[in-house]
Amino acid sequence: RIDAAALSEFAQRYIPERPAYPKTIHILEALPMTAIGKLFKPAMRTLAAQAVLQERLARHALNDDVTVEVTLEGKDQVARFTASGGSDVASRLRDMMQGFPLKYRIEARSPAGAGARP
Repeated sequence: RIDAAALSEFAQRYIPERPAYPKTIHILEALPMTAIGKLFKPAMRTLAAQAVLQERLARHALNDDVTVEVTLEGKDQVARFTASGGSDVASRLRDMMQGFPLKYRIEARSPAGAGARP
């Protein structure tokens, strides 16, 4: 077992060029593999997109009101945002995604108990 800080330190010690240092390190339990044992690159790209979008949500102060899930639909990656907070949050999400090369959907989540009948 190793943590991201130790891996970062190792990389900085053994990679001679500073631009080649990893910007971020994500620890996975297992790498996604195909049925014949090769690395499944589309799933790796999906995991990377998920991490980037989580960081963007935090940077835009939307992580309390929005969840995101990136999935593969055919050959395309699609981000599905589930948002509470109304049209303001949806508008901020659209602004956040401007220029990001990924298809996305925004779904509204109603507050707990809203619309429920006894």
